[in-house]
Amino acid sequence: MAQSLFRRATRYTGAENRLTEILAAALERLPDVARDLALIWTAPSNVSAGEMAWPSTHAIHQALPTLGLQSVRTQQATVSGKLVDLALRFGPTRHPSPDDVVIWVESKLGADPHDQQVASYVADLPSNVRAASVVVLAPRSSLPYLPVDVPDGVPQRSWQATGRRLRAAAQDAAPVKAFLLKELIDYMSEDSLIDPHAIGPELLVALAHAEQAEAALVRVCEEISRHVASDHGASADSFAEASRTRKPDFGWNYWEAWNLRKNDAGEATLWLDWNARADATHSAAEGRSVIFISGLTAASYEELAATPEDLAVQDALLSGVPVDGRLVRFERVSDECERLTRVAFPEEVLIGRTLEDQAAAAGTWIVEGFRAIALARANAKQEL
Repeated sequence: MAQSLFRRATRYTGAENRLTEILAAALERLPDVARDLALIWTAPSNVSAGEMAWPSTHAIHQALPTLGLQSVRTQQATVSGKLVDLALRFGPTRHPSPDDVVIWVESKLGADPHDQQVASYVADLPSNVRAASVVVLAPRSSLPYLPVDVPDGVPQRSWQATGRRLRAAAQDAAPVKAFLLKELIDYMSEDSLIDPHAIGPELLVALAHAEQAEAALVRVCEEISRHVASDHGASADSFAEASRTRKPDFGWNYWEAWNLRKNDAGEATLWLDWNARADATHSAAEGRSVIFISGLTAASYEELAATPEDLAVQDALLSGVPVDGRLVRFERVSDECERLTRVAFPEEVLIGRTLEDQAAAAGTWIVEGFRAIALARANAKQEL
């Protein structure tokens, strides 16, 4: 029995999981749309910008028009214990059949495929069906992935091209179907996963001021860097460098990090950092073009929670640490790293009448978080 739309939407945390669940809920209720998307995803040609198609999906593409959608599952377990984001089964009957076509969709939002992830899905595809394929669905800006991340033969499709098809399906749809599609399209738009119809007046204004905004962000990041280094008591151990120089590359996607722990090879495994992220598809961005994130970071969750002390720190940061009379809370965010971080939009931290004032306010926000982490670590060490 299909889960309720709201149960699906709240089943898992994380922007990528929520997007997958909402897509699954819509496709479950709109089987003809599910088949339409499956046809687009498995087409052996007709590739949009950045996408990759393969002749090996021709058999699936040919079989789909005669089959109905029979099941929609998320977090589908494979024979090797992996979990596939979205599993669609098309077939002649409700029960599994050798005539079925199975499509496993790995959906990406703010994170890339990790080591051998997609290859393991391909190896685990069912062999007792008519045809089966893995499809990677990701923001256009992330495509195409290299073969080391997505093996040849796996279609790579964009959310944006998928969104265009959803819009086309909604144009002449019956009221209930149109409502569901509109809500799905709006949700994807909020994560910048659908292209606008056209460059409207508001976007033209943004374009006109883009160069000034970028120059201002460069200056703000430079001032934030100075403020944090002064207040924190040390310059960053590493930072985003400009190409062919040791000069900081202030501006879009600038970051700085202070090492807290290293491995035997001298590589940082745990660090403090702050980032000015310019990625509207980031799981914490809510479709915004720039966000500030700052906190405790590691390359993997195993390194973020390597010791009992780390786990105690994690609990404290998620619950909130009192700093100067304020409760400073963090959230767990997964992107290319694992983070216990704070997230703020520009209007929340760039407060003041001048660039210097705004940078000082953002720097104070970053340092406040660093103090909370230091207190949590000190308390955990005492307690353990």
